[in-house]
Amino acid sequence: MEKIEYFNDDLKNHIWNLLFIVGLILSAIFLLQWVEVKQGVLSDAAQLYFDSRSILIEGILPISSFTRSFGEEIFMSAFGGLCIGFGLRYANGCA
Repeated sequence: MEKIEYFNDDLKNHIWNLLFIVGLILSAIFLLQWVEVKQGVLSDAAQLYFDSRSILIEGILPISSFTRSFGEEIFMSAFGGLCIGFGLRYANGCA
C-alpha cells in the first residue's frame, strides 16, 4: 500500500482515534457487565400476535435476536467496524 499515496498517513496524528475506540469498547463492556436494564412488557395484542407465529419473546425483544455466541458477535462487530472505517477513509470521511 506504500505505492498508493492516499493510504500514506502519519498515524501519530490519529492517536486520539484509537483512544476513542478503546473508550467505546470499555464503556460497552462496563454497561453489559454492571448496568441492569429492565425491559418493558408487551401488550396482550402483541403477545397474541407473537404467540400465533411461534416467536418466543423475552421482555419486549425476540429471543432469536440474541442466540449468537459471544465470538460471533465480536466478529460481526469488528468486521462491520472495519468495513465502515475503510469506507469512510475511502470517501474522505463522508458517510
